Amino acid sequence: MKSSSYANVKPLIISLFLIIMSSYFVSAAGNLDCFFNQTCSYTPVIYVKNDTGGYWNAHAQNVSVGTYPYVLCCDSNSTLSNVCGEGVFLRLNATTNSHVQRGDYSGPGIIYGIDVCISADPGYFNCTYVDDSCPSDRECLASMASAYPSENNDTNAHIGPCIEYKRKICCRVISEPTVSYEDPTPGNNTRQTGNSATINVSVSGYVDIDTCILEWKEGTNPKQNETMEKIGSGVNVTCNITKTTLDGTNYTFNVYVNDTAGNLAQAGERQFRENAKPDKVILSSPPDGNHTTDRTPTFEWNIPNDADSDTLNYTLKIDCIYEYGDCTDDDRTITDITTNSYTLTQELKYFGDDGYYYNWSVRAGDGYEFGEWSDERNLTIDASASIKLVNATVDFGENRIPGYEDDTTDNDPNPFVLENDGNCVVNVNLSASDLLWDAVSGASDYFKYKVDWYSQEMDSFNYSGSQTAWDQISTQTKKIIDRLNYTDTNDTAETDIYILVPPGEPPGSKSANIVFTGWYVGG
Repeated sequence: MKSSSYANVKPLIISLFLIIMSSYFVSAAGNLDCFFNQTCSYTPVIYVKNDTGGYWNAHAQNVSVGTYPYVLCCDSNSTLSNVCGEGVFLRLNATTNSHVQRGDYSGPGIIYGIDVCISADPGYFNCTYVDDSCPSDRECLASMASAYPSENNDTNAHIGPCIEYKRKICCRVISEPTVSYEDPTPGNNTRQTGNSATINVSVSGYVDIDTCILEWKEGTNPKQNETMEKIGSGVNVTCNITKTTLDGTNYTFNVYVNDTAGNLAQAGERQFRENAKPDKVILSSPPDGNHTTDRTPTFEWNIPNDADSDTLNYTLKIDCIYEYGDCTDDDRTITDITTNSYTLTQELKYFGDDGYYYNWSVRAGDGYEFGEWSDERNLTIDASASIKLVNATVDFGENRIPGYEDDTTDNDPNPFVLENDGNCVVNVNLSASDLLWDAVSGASDYFKYKVDWYSQEMDSFNYSGSQTAWDQISTQTKKIIDRLNYTDTNDTAETDIYILVPPGEPPGSKSANIVFTGWYVGG
């Protein structure tokens, strides 16, 4: 090979020393590593040779020839090739035994006609030409020196390893930015609530990030693009935007990102649906203003429409209202009802007799959110003071002579058995329309009563406040039972009767009518 005289050309003996080694330079150049070697297992970029067969102070040969002993070999995470159209690394004036010219040279003088190219996929190959040292984000591939100062080391140059000449060829693979969705971005194929969606992405690139664009499609409307807010600057930024969404509407979106080098990346298309809330519930029963004695009423309502055909659940809200004060202790909220009716399992506490009533309403949920509350209705529970005699007759038998004494405490005969079949606690009064005996007028110890717990339903009334000791039966009304319970399992009491046939009582059938009266006591 014919050698020319160059400024800054090192003695050729140096190449004899370096022929036994490779030049390998690792850099932070966007996943690009390049080195001179006698073989190349990666992508050959350009072949070189000097007068002694080395790669210092060398001429160049295009890879289409590929017969020189040394090759500039490059590796990258991207796939590299020698296809032109993306990045021109150098230009040659011939396919072999050629001087080199920087790839972006525009004169003065001849523009060499053979491009030495490197392309990357993904990304693209980009080179600059600087003196002394490459920027930290670029790989030094080689150095070059012109024969004459006027050529400024830009053209008509020899090529060598990076440490040989002042002018460095600094390159990098610029990949497209990485775009990742971050919370609270809706997930793909999800159901969203709240009528608002925030799209948030993190972006990382090799060059400064320029713009984030949201591609947004609402229902069947055409796609629209909006610029997102960019937070930060440089190669690492975040972008976000918040959109208002409509119930029962499908949305599709994607985020596109540009960097200042013109690379375009996308986060990937996602779809979601803004949930359609159930329609407003319409109440069925009981009607507004209803009065009832049922303290565990059944509430019924319609099944509302749900545009997403979701399985519905219901919430029943019951608020106690007291015209003279507060009764929130009996407010109820029953959730997760799966049918369109509900019967209370715990009694409502308060009665309209005392100035109380209840407002009730219902709303439907679809597992994502709730629809509107129904219109309220009010309901009043009326006290029902009702008692009955389970055993209404006490018979002491026949032929009872003066001095005969008996009572019902041994259940022979059986006592009066009284049951509260109303819906409230009652007090019970007793009076007699007549007093049984002819020989004695007025109340006397010959005809008495007392009350007791029914053996199968103990504690059914307030024992200490009731007449549990023998007392004379009178035509005057007396309270005999205090606070008789009304619950079915504990609503019964018994009234024992005592007789002593008085002296001089004439023979004949004897009878008395005992009247039991129950009345609501409140509380």
